[in-house]
Amino acid sequence: MNDMDSLEEGALEWPYPVNYGKENEIITDILVIGGGLAGCNAAINAAKAGASVAIVDKAPIIRSGSAGAGIDHWHDICTAPCCKVSPDEMIELSTAHTGFAGGYTAGHTSYITFQESWDALLDLEKMGLKIRDEDDEFAGAEFRDEETKLLFSYDYENKHSVRIQGALLKPVLYKELKKLEAGVYDHIMITGLLTEDGRQGSRIVGAMGFHVRNGEFFVFKSKATVLATAHPSHLWVYSTELVGSQGEHSDPNCVGDGHAMAWQAGAEFTLMECSTITGGAFRYPAYGGGS
Repeated sequence: MNDMDSLEEGALEWPYPVNYGKENEIITDILVIGGGLAGCNAAINAAKAGASVAIVDKAPIIRSGSAGAGIDHWHDICTAPCCKVSPDEMIELSTAHTGFAGGYTAGHTSYITFQESWDALLDLEKMGLKIRDEDDEFAGAEFRDEETKLLFSYDYENKHSVRIQGALLKPVLYKELKKLEAGVYDHIMITGLLTEDGRQGSRIVGAMGFHVRNGEFFVFKSKATVLATAHPSHLWVYSTELVGSQGEHSDPNCVGDGHAMAWQAGAEFTLMECSTITGGAFRYPAYGGGS
């Protein structure tokens, strides 16, 4: 018996049916690629507006993405009644602290976050996420607002970051997707965007991909497509001793496939001029246009 025979003898049988020859076609108004925090919210809001929606992720959406493991606090609630920092003041503070990466980071998107973060959190509360100390477990604590029952993290004075029970964040979003009858497609790896007439740079009309468990091929046809995949994160780990450590709160599956498919479809990239240096044991430039 050779080495290959022993490997085959000890191999486990693939637990799912394999259907490489099967093709599936889904037609929808809005296609959302990426079922993380951003993608779920995009799909939910599109469904609430009356559109038919399909949301696709290579993992199970109920726990996929960087928010899948839970989030213990929610930043930048500048428009909340208890917050002492306005969106304009937060922009100034952030610029003074980080310099917005020398001007290469999109400051206007940060301003939108500062302006709308509280409303987004209230939306999540309506969906069933617990964001307050309703049982008065921490009544009288320095980090608690007695009127709103919000619990703060980091800055107890300005109160712009609140603690939430974020372990249920993704299940709450998943439940809302099902309630709105959005098409939820788990375990499907999107490999490319479809363009009108197959021309690079023309209008996006959908996407294609395959089911990672059974190999079935999927074609999604849509009037509009939302690409909600994450930024590429820590693709180059030089030390074998650091395997398994991400160095930041990002899903290790964030490998830049969204960037790749957008580029191949003809998208133009901006704000790619600046690289950042990670801290700790990594000490290498994060993936970006300037690496």
